[in-house]
Amino acid sequence: MKIDSKPDFIDEPFMSWKEKEVVLNAWTRFLKNGCKFHDFTDALYRHLTLHCSFIAHFDRLGFYEFYFGTPGSCTIRFIDQFDPAKPGISAEIGMTYWLNGPTAADLNRAMREASASYTSKLRELLLLDRKQRDLAQATALAAKYGMALRDGQISKPVPSLTCSDSNASESAPGQQGTLFPE
Repeated sequence: MKIDSKPDFIDEPFMSWKEKEVVLNAWTRFLKNGCKFHDFTDALYRHLTLHCSFIAHFDRLGFYEFYFGTPGSCTIRFIDQFDPAKPGISAEIGMTYWLNGPTAADLNRAMREASASYTSKLRELLLLDRKQRDLAQATALAAKYGMALRDGQISKPVPSLTCSDSNASESAPGQQGTLFPE
């Protein structure tokens, strides 16, 4: 099946060919627009949870937040599941039976094919997002201690703290020594 051609979906007891087209169009729009919540339709959510080996995560928003709220390793597993260059192992169940039935296998395979032109770019965007979040966290942590992080360097040197000081005297028995003598 070519990506540009329209898939030949069949009617099934739980999903008509027309419903499959609606889901595939929603899927393609969701990927094309960078996995935005407003493109994550109820029909797409229901298909993923009923026919693609995902659990519901309470509701559509819960599912979306789990995979895309703060992108991370779960998001990469989600993308890998639909990457046609990979084996199609389910992100949650760890199996591939979702690709061969019993319902909507034709749609699931079409979703993987439609994903081909988006998976690399999505991974790139996810890694950039993770890097930006990590750097923001590092910057905030440095600021907490009165320092700044610029180009991977800390602006104020951190004094070395050691437990041995040649000038320090031993504590008398029963007294506690101090790390910061006056």
